[in-house]
Amino acid sequence: MLRTAIGLIATGLALAGCTDADSEPSSDLSSNVVNADLDDTDSFTPDESTDQPGSASADQSTTGDLIITVQDDTDTTTASTTTTESKPSSTSEAPPQPVGQRFATLPPGSRLPSGSDCAQRVRSAPETRAGNARFNQTKGSNPHDEFPRVDGNFTGTTDEILQWVACKWGIDEDIVRAQAVIESWWDMTTGGDRTGDQSACHPDLRRSSGDCPESIGLLQVRFLYHGDAFEDSNAIRSTAYNADYTYAVWRECFEGRLGWLNDVERGRQYQGGDVDGCLGVWFSGRWHTQPAVDYFTRLNDIKAARTWESADFLGYG
Repeated sequence: MLRTAIGLIATGLALAGCTDADSEPSSDLSSNVVNADLDDTDSFTPDESTDQPGSASADQSTTGDLIITVQDDTDTTTASTTTTESKPSSTSEAPPQPVGQRFATLPPGSRLPSGSDCAQRVRSAPETRAGNARFNQTKGSNPHDEFPRVDGNFTGTTDEILQWVACKWGIDEDIVRAQAVIESWWDMTTGGDRTGDQSACHPDLRRSSGDCPESIGLLQVRFLYHGDAFEDSNAIRSTAYNADYTYAVWRECFEGRLGWLNDVERGRQYQGGDVDGCLGVWFSGRWHTQPAVDYFTRLNDIKAARTWESADFLGYG
């Protein structure tokens, strides 16, 4: 499994904060997030080789401190102290598939499509988060050190990126859309797991005083547990890389490689092929415990309601 995905060390983290109502989504669906204004940090530099959309021109001025607004939340996250290292075995590439079909979950052991094949299969979709433009137009600087299938090698609108990663890792595209709603309301500048311990945050997100976010981006990749995803600030700078890494972790769980989950607190015995269980692990670091169940239950409710098509969601920002 991905080393940094399972290098989980903290337990019993209580997340709480005070809310700036004007800056939050109108529905409180996120489990543990704050919104971080990344437009005012010197460290976020998009891929200069990629032309930026004209609508993003206002985002190119990057000076000042990180500004944090906090959602009120008291969920508790647990995490494993066990570290296991093994590469994903599902790295063989599947033959090209027809263009225009939606992306569904592929069972364990499936040959997964290549990133380039998926790029050809993504269906055109409008942008619903103009503020994501510079992150969406920034590819990963290089593949993940140990797991080169994670590369963030795609640009597009936010929905197109979610389609691409769903295709690449063989997970239903609406699950991906729903999880991105929970984690960030599709806002790449979202930072979560707020802490006063600056060492728990990536250097780009640290502040001279106050709190900083341990987790960042569309799918809330957490620096404390997934440090390798932050090489060259990739999980911060690139929407595609942030999502690419997240679903590599999901696929590792789905393939049944996280045997350590049976050695820690759990609600049932771990086994591969459980879509929901592996979504819950991303949130809780545990298998079918109540926080994990609450998380994937909420995710499935969002998926059923297609919240990303609602007026509240589309009117955000």
